Amino acid sequence: EIERVMANMMSVLKDKNATADALHKRFSRRTDMPVDHCIPFSSDRKYSGVAFKTEGTYLMGAAQFLFPDGNENLIKQCAAYGKEGLRVLVLAHSPNLNRENELPEGLKPVALFMLTDIIRDNAPETLAFFKDQGVDLKVISGDDPVTVSAIAKKAGLENADKYIDATTITTPEDMERAVEECSVFGRVTPQQKKEMVLALQKQKHTVAMTGDGVNDVLALKEADCSISVGQGSDAARQTAQLVLLDSDFAVLKDVLLEGRRVVHNVTRSAGVFFIKTLYSVLLCAICLLTRSR
Repeated sequence: EIERVMANMMSVLKDKNATADALHKRFSRRTDMPVDHCIPFSSDRKYSGVAFKTEGTYLMGAAQFLFPDGNENLIKQCAAYGKEGLRVLVLAHSPNLNRENELPEGLKPVALFMLTDIIRDNAPETLAFFKDQGVDLKVISGDDPVTVSAIAKKAGLENADKYIDATTITTPEDMERAVEECSVFGRVTPQQKKEMVLALQKQKHTVAMTGDGVNDVLALKEADCSISVGQGSDAARQTAQLVLLDSDFAVLKDVLLEGRRVVHNVTRSAGVFFIKTLYSVLLCAICLLTRSR
């Protein structure tokens, strides 16, 4: 039955991201369940779903957002998988149809889907390079912070165990303290990504932001250097100052080195021109003081 439900949901949901691609690859498409309406994914809600005319509503997303009033056994089970670096999606069902994107009554979990990010072979080397260059790296995600922390630790991120759930950040002071003390952020909304960039800039940091989705656009606009990947959304690519055509962040090592090379060359050239200007001023002053009467 789960295969049938997911096949029908995949034929309706039009989300474009890595998670959706993995689900579309795993489940085939069917159209034998009449659709009432679709609930598209939202970065604020953290779930998507489909309301079927005869089968009720099926929602898929994070356990904490599908069951905000708590489901202790489910939360514990998801947390256990999260510590292993697995991203957990809950499929929940209600016999009732939801209205205006609200959670329907009678919602119960029926399945868990575990996904994992494939860490590139060069990720540890890239992170180590930026650490040596004095770049402070932050990982920002909409997923569970425990899961993100576990993945970041596998990739070799320094201080990956210093993570925070962004839903607990409620004031500008909390945000400034969090960006200073933490390296991993989970359950982050698009608005909070922007606030993180502004908080870092307020602390006199130069901020580079990388992102690939529409929910990253606000932060990309505020960053001193905005970077997107070639496989990202059109909005992210058009907003970014730099687009990585092969979608490999390892090339940022070359970008950093090239940027510093340009800065150093400009600095040396500026010194030459400064001396040239100084000599010209002194020569003019000498000519004015020694001119014949």
